[in-house]
Amino acid sequence: DGVERDYAKAVELYRKACGMGSGLGCHDLGAMYRAGQGVAQDIAKANDLDRKACGMGFGIGCYNLGVVYENGQGVAKDFMKAVGLYRKACAMSTGSGCTGLGKMYASGNGVTQDAAEGVKFLRKGCDMNDSLGCNDLAGKYNSGHGVNQDAAQAVELWRKSCDMGAGIACVNLGV
Repeated sequence: DGVERDYAKAVELYRKACGMGSGLGCHDLGAMYRAGQGVAQDIAKANDLDRKACGMGFGIGCYNLGVVYENGQGVAKDFMKAVGLYRKACAMSTGSGCTGLGKMYASGNGVTQDAAEGVKFLRKGCDMNDSLGCNDLAGKYNSGHGVNQDAAQAVELWRKSCDMGAGIACVNLGV
C-alpha cells in the first residue's frame, strides 16, 4: 500500500475525531487502547470510549460494550446490561447487536430463554449482513431449535455466511 503504519498518529487522529463528536472516532480510539496499539493497553479506557461511542449513537460501540458485559472484560459480568446494550445496538441497525441479542435469548442469559425470539433476532442480524448471525441462524435451521428444521435453508444460510467471510460457516458447510 506504500504507507507505513503509524499507530501513534492514528491515535492522535482518532482522539481528534472523538473530540469532534465522531462515534466512529471514539470506537476506533477505544480499539487502539484495547489492543495497546500506539498507546499503553488500557481496557477500562477502551470500555469508556465504547460507552461514549454508544452514547453518540454509534451502534458498534453499544455492541462492543455488550460483549464486555457478557464476558466480564474489565467489568463485572452482567448479562442484563449486555442484553440492554445488544438491544440498543440492534435498534441502531447494527447487525452484530441483533445477533448478540438473539444468542442471549437462545441461551437464556439476561432474559427468559425463548428459542423463537432468539431466531427472530438472529434473522434480523443476518438480514443486516452479520455473517455470524447467518451462521447461527443456519444452526437453528439445521437443529430445528426455535424454527422448523430445514436442512436446505441451513445450507443456504451457511453459504451466505461463508461468502461474507465467516470461516466457521465454511467449516459447517464442509461437515
